[in-house]
Amino acid sequence: SGLFNDQTFDQTKASLMSRAVAKSDIKYVTLLQKNGVDINAPNKKGEYPIFRAVRIGDVKSLEEVVALGASLHHLDSENNTTLHIAATTGNLEKVEYLVGQKVAVTTTNNDGRNALHLAAGKNAVKVAEYLVTKLRENKVDLTAKDKHGQNALDIALEANNQAMIEYLAQHMEPSKESRLRSAVINGYVEDVE
Repeated sequence: SGLFNDQTFDQTKASLMSRAVAKSDIKYVTLLQKNGVDINAPNKKGEYPIFRAVRIGDVKSLEEVVALGASLHHLDSENNTTLHIAATTGNLEKVEYLVGQKVAVTTTNNDGRNALHLAAGKNAVKVAEYLVTKLRENKVDLTAKDKHGQNALDIALEANNQAMIEYLAQHMEPSKESRLRSAVINGYVEDVE
C-alpha cells in the first residue's frame, strides 16, 4: 500500500484547490484544473473552495473563480449559502454580485436565518440596507424569526450593534417585543406603547 490512498489524495488535491482559490491564484487554479482537480470538490473539512473565495477574496477574484467553473450554489454544513457567508463579511460589492448571479436572498440556514439575520449580527449596515430591499422585492417578512425566536433586530440588539439597531428599527416594522427590548437597552421604556 502506498503513502496515500485514493481518498486521501483526492482530499489533498481539494485542499490545494481551496488554498489556491483563497489566495486568488488564478494561474495555480488553472494548473490544478488542467491536472484533473475539481474546482467544486470539497476539501477534507467539507468546505468548498468558493466559500474561501467569498470570505477572503475580492469581487474580481470571485468573478474569475466563477468564470473557471466554481459554483456559487453550494451549501456548507450549516446550510449557509455563499450569500450568507458574504453577508458576514460586510462586503456590499460581494453581496450585490452574488444576488446578481441569482444566489437566493430568501434561503435560510439550519438556524432558520437568512443573510439579513447574519448581517445584523456583524453590524454590516450597508449590506442590511441592500438585503432589506431585495427581501421586500421577494415579499419576505422582514420580522421573520429564526429557530431561536429571533428576528434580525433581535440579533442586532443581542450583539449591541447600535447602527444596525437604528437602521432595522426604522425599516423593518419590528414587533412590540423587539421594540421593548430596544427601549430597555437604550433606557427609553416609556417610549414603548
